[in-house]
Amino acid sequence: MIGYDFWEMDALPYDSHPINSGFFVQRHGTRSASLLLREAPGVELVPYRYPRPDMSRMQALVEHSEVLQLDPRWSATRIGETLREAYRILAQCGIAPGDVSSYAIRADDYLLDLSTGSARSLLEAAGVRQPAVVFARETRMAQAYLGEAFGIGNTTRRPWLANSVWLMLDVDDAGIALAHELYHVLANSGAHVEDRPNLMQPDTRPESTELTPQQCRLAQLTAVANGLLKRDRE
Repeated sequence: MIGYDFWEMDALPYDSHPINSGFFVQRHGTRSASLLLREAPGVELVPYRYPRPDMSRMQALVEHSEVLQLDPRWSATRIGETLREAYRILAQCGIAPGDVSSYAIRADDYLLDLSTGSARSLLEAAGVRQPAVVFARETRMAQAYLGEAFGIGNTTRRPWLANSVWLMLDVDDAGIALAHELYHVLANSGAHVEDRPNLMQPDTRPESTELTPQQCRLAQLTAVANGLLKRDRE
């Protein structure tokens, strides 16, 4: 199922009429969806349940971001699936994508891999907005990771990398890895936790996608302060 329940914080976005009577069953969402599909049959609808217990979950939207494809083996299909999975995970924190621009970059061979110097040439030439997600070929960093995040806190001497996330071609569970690295950037923190269900373990796993309310709040407040998120009511 696609969608999310921000009330009970699970992947089952079911709702019911507040009268809660078997003799008075009303599905207002179903009626509304039927009208929308009748008037605009080309649209796709995704169900979400609003977070009445904590309306702060409705606040955060990623305002702008850039997606750069450096290696054509990162297909449009795989990139799309990776982004959807990452934002499905971050949805538990009320974080959703805003305006996302995607570009396929054709460049010299040395620019296809992550390294401090080539990244500067690439990002400055492309004039990317922040945050930036780069689907690269390999890494040439001294410590080789298949996914790497650069927040404000760890880029004081290399500001061109600030608020960028890099995924290498051979990364496993790309959507989970992207959500993990994006959280590092949004929270401006390199911290990890030793909690198997949690997204922010040192090593990503398919079964580890949860974030605590405290982690969500940190990401929201920090990213809004750093201009990476905006509140959707502004």
